[in-house]
Amino acid sequence: MAWAKLGTETLGSAGDTLEVSFTAKKYLCIQSWQKAVTNTIVSRLRVGNSTIDTGTNYAYRSSNDGGADATNLNDTNITLDPTVGAVGTSRFQIIFIVNNASNEKLFIIHDVDGSTAGATTAPKRTERVGKWVNTSNQIDIIRVYNDSSGDFDTDSNLSALGTD
Repeated sequence: MAWAKLGTETLGSAGDTLEVSFTAKKYLCIQSWQKAVTNTIVSRLRVGNSTIDTGTNYAYRSSNDGGADATNLNDTNITLDPTVGAVGTSRFQIIFIVNNASNEKLFIIHDVDGSTAGATTAPKRTERVGKWVNTSNQIDIIRVYNDSSGDFDTDSNLSALGTD
């Protein structure tokens, strides 16, 4: 199985949205890095086919720092953060997706948040599984966006890899 780069977006200035459109593949690997430049950021994920789905078509289960898990059902997005990020905090996600048109799209999401700068504070981590309930189309567009008061810093990035 050979992975191919499907698309990428890197912010040239501070902003709230990273979005990549691409030719759909059966398996996707999404990588995203965001850094807060002002105030706080809350990173969220949405997907779609031709357009982003903002409906209540997402469900996920998450565990922060190995703790008890929590579920979110009938949601309008999948939250990517283990915590609300402070100014200067950076976070990185790797998202694996099974992208069969006739099935719900299944996600495995790994997230790390740098937390407070320096070696005296360990980073935070989240393990998350989720799904997009669409059973008629493959994902061909992905958005990571901030819905808090801050901004993603310059050079924040979203990249999509795929294979059949």
